[in-house]
Amino acid sequence: MTTFDTLPARYRSLVARTTAVTIPEHEILATVVVVLYRTDRAAFETTLAALDAQTADAFDVIVVDNGTTWDVPAVLAGSRRVRTYVELTGNHGVTVARNQGRIWLPGHFSSFSTTTRFQTPTSSKNTFASIE
Repeated sequence: MTTFDTLPARYRSLVARTTAVTIPEHEILATVVVVLYRTDRAAFETTLAALDAQTADAFDVIVVDNGTTWDVPAVLAGSRRVRTYVELTGNHGVTVARNQGRIWLPGHFSSFSTTTRFQTPTSSKNTFASIE
């Protein structure tokens, strides 16, 4: 499992804080990485609710905060899917933010999410069907 101390030095300086929760008992096959940058809170809350409502179980969510002005951990507190939250020291660009998300992956596969990707409860099941 990745921890702050095991991050490559070039990434450690970019991370302000991380929060990890217990990994579910079932195997994680895939991880959805959600990168936030100037993201509207209401749009993210809708996305998070859609991810929590998914019928597939073999995936989790990593949220990378690449520059928001609202309290992301407060929104994440009620999620059953978010396993890891990474807050960067500021906006380092989408590539760095996605790389940060990939470093923390417990799953074998990753999917980078937009706010409209998981709108129905079976979206993840359809997305990950080929790997289950």
